[in-house]
Amino acid sequence: MGDLPAERAGHLPELARKLLEANRDRPIRSTTGRRGQDLFVYGRAPRPCLRCHTSVRVADQGDGSRERPTYWCPTCQPGPAPAPARRVRHTPNN
Repeated sequence: MGDLPAERAGHLPELARKLLEANRDRPIRSTTGRRGQDLFVYGRAPRPCLRCHTSVRVADQGDGSRERPTYWCPTCQPGPAPAPARRVRHTPNN
């Protein structure tokens, strides 16, 4: 992973505080500040990241009993990443 410049790192605690306060009483969290586009990457695979427009990726985590998806933008969030998930689409029985 890359280094975060000191001037940006210094703003992170205040940004985290603002996001936590803004979302504490909301049923739907928002990290973008954009109405109708609440999250930059979560739930957006394979649509584009709202920040850089790179295709968002998804991978499942867990031991099989409680899997959960992880979404990330390979441009905005570089670094070690799990293999993309192989999702099976279930079709209703006719």
